[in-house]
Amino acid sequence: MDACAPLPIPVELEEAFPVMLDRLRLYRAVHLPPSPQGVVLLTHGLGEHSSRYGHVIHTLTTAGIVVVRYDQRGHGRSDGVRGHAPSYESLLNDLSVMFQWTQGRFPQLPMVLYGHSLGGNIAANWILRRRNESARLCGAVLSSPWFRLTSPPSPFKTQVIKLLSQIWPGLPIPARFRPRRLMRNQEAIDAYVHDPLIHRRVSVRLVAQAYDAGLWALQHASKFPIPTFCLHGGADSITSPTATQEFSAAAPRSQMVLFPDLVHEPHNEPEWKEVVTQIRDWVLARMADSPVR
Repeated sequence: MDACAPLPIPVELEEAFPVMLDRLRLYRAVHLPPSPQGVVLLTHGLGEHSSRYGHVIHTLTTAGIVVVRYDQRGHGRSDGVRGHAPSYESLLNDLSVMFQWTQGRFPQLPMVLYGHSLGGNIAANWILRRRNESARLCGAVLSSPWFRLTSPPSPFKTQVIKLLSQIWPGLPIPARFRPRRLMRNQEAIDAYVHDPLIHRRVSVRLVAQAYDAGLWALQHASKFPIPTFCLHGGADSITSPTATQEFSAAAPRSQMVLFPDLVHEPHNEPEWKEVVTQIRDWVLARMADSPVR
């Protein structure tokens, strides 16, 4: 498995650097198969970038699904201080810009939002907080979403980080996840270790606000307005699989799949084909049921 392998013809690739509301440029890519029947908008996790999802994108585009992906601010090929956002609201604004562009580009196609880890945190909060926009989605995929951490920080450490986020918001702290906490696939581990676009730091403001946002989304799961496919590795030592189960149990129209032995990136595990196939099949079923055509 090569997560960064180029996609085969006949899928077309469109790349751009659109400007966000605060004039920051983000990297955006569109993978366009022939005769598309739906769109997935993908948002990635902390410290990584959207080009790591090549095998996921291939599986989706082969099924006739357009994939629109972008590198979050401070990540990958996008502008911004690595691992920092001026506010959580700016991350939601970026997703709104990408969503509105995608809807304008593909107005007749049903759309699913797919978020992994921090991307799942952002996707869930965006859907809950921006209902006028999210009502146009036919579903959401939340992969190892950050609702709670598997080993939450102590109340003292939490308060220190929140205080620092007010005094020195851009203060970077290490986010050096051991690769084997992310995945068990050696080829994927090697690609991660040698990937020049990976960074291993995060600002105290981003940590503090994403931490609170994850808990808020979990508390409001019963109000989640659209069908959701939640998946998590049962051996994830980073984001809590139990929290994802709680979210899925409370959300009105949610399906939960727990992969007992997998860790934080199910789509990069040795069993990735089973994982991605389930995602693809759920997405196709949601698009088939959608009135948007």
